[in-house]
Amino acid sequence: MEWEGEIWWWIATQPDAGRSVGERLALVSHCAGAILDGLCLWFDDEDRLAGLHAEFRKPRACFAAGIFLLALIGVLSGGFGNTRRALQSAFFARDPSVAVLSQTGPFMGQRLGVPLDKVAYWDGHAASLQGTAVYAWYRSVIGTDSLHAADLAAAKTGARFFELLGARPLIGRVFAPGDVHSCADCVVLAYDFWARHYGRDTGVIGRAITVDGRMSRVIGVLRKDFWFLDESPAVWSLFDEGPGGTFRS
Repeated sequence: MEWEGEIWWWIATQPDAGRSVGERLALVSHCAGAILDGLCLWFDDEDRLAGLHAEFRKPRACFAAGIFLLALIGVLSGGFGNTRRALQSAFFARDPSVAVLSQTGPFMGQRLGVPLDKVAYWDGHAASLQGTAVYAWYRSVIGTDSLHAADLAAAKTGARFFELLGARPLIGRVFAPGDVHSCADCVVLAYDFWARHYGRDTGVIGRAITVDGRMSRVIGVLRKDFWFLDESPAVWSLFDEGPGGTFRS
């Protein structure tokens, strides 16, 4: 009430009060002082303070604080995606950074892909890169012995893709440079897809699977901790790296 009375006195005795920037800042400072004094008086109330302490000691307060912290982390990390990447980077990553390149068109960021001859040139001549490989996400019809499902996530890559990432398979093997010609129908399964539709059967290597309407054979299963750009394709297959093509990524 004392602070409020001073504000009314200031307004009543100075008709031009608040016209200048300095006077407005003085009024803001005055109101801030009132708020601080109010908080001090509020916390000096022993009964109210004791009640707050009692509430904070209850299990539901700890539970609520934990939920709030998890929600805050989720919001700040884009649904925990950034958190997962940060943790994996801190504890698992040992390789250099990965640069992702894609050409875009002039209309609404239209993705045009990268010509394969450019990728091949970068792979052979870029001194600052360990190597390059093409990749693309898309939707596919994937069939197994017990499943024929449409619209599953899939990916196509260059033969050196997993080698450059340092990815190791859980069982079997990943693509090798010579597979473009000798193993063009080979596919690698994601761990989650393998566990869900093959029951973690280690005998899946060499079995047939339909991808993009074509018969393919499984040569490997990726490890559970493998991830790339927060995508989750069920099946990885080789991209046809023939001359003159454009790889749409």
